[in-house]
Amino acid sequence: MAKVLRGRGPRWCWGRRAAPRPVVVTALALGFAVAAGASLGVWASQPVLRIEQLPDAAVPVSDAAPVLTLPVAVGDELVFGWEHSLERIPWDEFYHIGSGGELILDTIRFAAFGAGIPAAKGAAVWTEGGLIHLGEIGEAHSEIVWINSTTATKDLRLNGQVIARGRDLPAGRRLRLSVGPRCGARAGAGAGAEGRAGTRAGAEGRAGTRAGAAGRAGAGL
Repeated sequence: MAKVLRGRGPRWCWGRRAAPRPVVVTALALGFAVAAGASLGVWASQPVLRIEQLPDAAVPVSDAAPVLTLPVAVGDELVFGWEHSLERIPWDEFYHIGSGGELILDTIRFAAFGAGIPAAKGAAVWTEGGLIHLGEIGEAHSEIVWINSTTATKDLRLNGQVIARGRDLPAGRRLRLSVGPRCGARAGAGAGAEGRAGTRAGAEGRAGTRAGAAGRAGAGL
């Protein structure tokens, strides 16, 4: 009859040592942690559309202040609607989101030509519904920056749905619209804060060094 190895496993093992359960639990926990980390990485890298208020003389903030954040996907259509000049000519700019987060201008639509309106832009020109279209432009932009007017800025539409109106955005402020990773802006802001903290710490350290030197000089006297 086989000898039972006491203290090395259950009695029913008859001399064989059972696999330690804590190792299995640890492996499962590690698997869940890896899966959660991968999911978090995918979530953090998903593109989002941001509208931020930029610092200016009236609002001297150290970093861009978020106004609106929405998840987007490559190929989504963004329409920026506003009124051009004192004649208040309706103007729509049609963009789509590129694979690298670029805002690619496809078409401009407006009611009439006038001062400041290009006579030719893009490879196609047509009229539809009484409006002039300049299409097949293909200009890539990293961002759109404008000074918001609650009357001249009409609305911004994502895939046909209004996501913001000029009257709802900060009036008279410089705004920036861009597309990037979900956590990109926060990471940049954090790095900026750490850099500023390091600068302050360095200044304090230099001040302490000067104070110490002054103290030693006084003791020598």
